[in-house]
Amino acid sequence: MKTLTREDIDFMAVQNPEGFLQLYQRGIISREEFMAEVEALEKRASQDQSARDSLLSISRKLKIGQETESGKAAESAETGKPDQTEAIRKLCERFIAAFGEERFLLKGSALVRGLSLPDDEVIYLGHDDSLFHNGQCGFAITSGGIYCRMFAEKKVRHLTFDALGRDSTAHFIGDTLYSCGEPVAFISGADRELKDALIELIEAIQKIVKGEELFSG
Repeated sequence: MKTLTREDIDFMAVQNPEGFLQLYQRGIISREEFMAEVEALEKRASQDQSARDSLLSISRKLKIGQETESGKAAESAETGKPDQTEAIRKLCERFIAAFGEERFLLKGSALVRGLSLPDDEVIYLGHDDSLFHNGQCGFAITSGGIYCRMFAEKKVRHLTFDALGRDSTAHFIGDTLYSCGEPVAFISGADRELKDALIELIEAIQKIVKGEELFSG
């Protein structure tokens, strides 16, 4: 996939607002790029019908998304269950801040295809370990769980958070991190600090799923 230019983003914002919104939701464009484009649409809306239609479409989809998240939060409050996915998302954000966006913030679509990630899942963290960043191996943590593809394999392993919560530990064998008897991450050339941090991340997610710990801050 070629690198998106500003002209590409401008075109999608007007001609394909749903696709433009997905670029932002999947981390392919930053929040700053998304907001800059929305502001540009707002300026054009008074004289451009296409810009008005696109802006309205984006606003409606964002509102639906917000209402969905609000509904999930209300459901969690009613059942007494913590908002696990939000806590997991924050854990991933902290991990990315500590070890670098370039390595762990998924911005391209190659790994999305390589791991067959569903369109309706939000990606919290991703690492493409393939030599040419073509998505042939690596892992991702999404709102739907953890996906992992080993080197030179076509099979994609997927563990939901509930399944991951059945175990309470994780460990590395070579370049592969295992939990629940399954590979949950593949990363080559990682030093001890990074491996320990990945183990801690998975075990913290397991605690959240079990209700033992809710990440805050």
